Amino acid sequence: GYDLGGRTLTVSFIIGTDKTLFVGNLGFETDVTTLTNLFQEYGDVLNVYMPKHNEDTNRNRGFAFVKMPLEEADRAMEGVNGYDLGGRTLTVSFIIGTDKTLFVGNLGFETDVTTLTNLFQEYGDVLKVYMPKHNEDTNRNRGYAFVKMPLEEADRAMEGVNGYDLGGRILRVHEAQENR
Repeated sequence: GYDLGGRTLTVSFIIGTDKTLFVGNLGFETDVTTLTNLFQEYGDVLNVYMPKHNEDTNRNRGFAFVKMPLEEADRAMEGVNGYDLGGRTLTVSFIIGTDKTLFVGNLGFETDVTTLTNLFQEYGDVLKVYMPKHNEDTNRNRGYAFVKMPLEEADRAMEGVNGYDLGGRILRVHEAQENR
């Protein structure tokens, strides 16, 4: 520790008290309840997020995210990875990154950062919004932006905002790709 006025100052980092697991190779008919019940055999399930193909169907996209306390998540990963669920062998891994950047296209040139931030905040924390401008002399954006959010919240926002009508323009939202 560090001595501060006769007292020892201790600095420690809190890594986090839970982990999010990525669960892949789900059958399209698998639902949140089935997955929750499976993971509850290993401990408390704090959250299950299972993206859907679209609003009109209960068909999942073949993967889900399960949040559990640290040690319980470790046990669940060992126990469920390779598990046969409905004739499909599940793959379970830890999520290393904690956020995702979304590309938002087809913005009206008058759309500003505040408007976009407010829209995405309906789905969770917005960590950053980057909206390129045409040039320094104008406030006109270039018709697209990047929004950074925590993983699960970004997936919900992607589903909720893709196809949204903002100022008469239908937004296109997908995960941003690195330049190659």
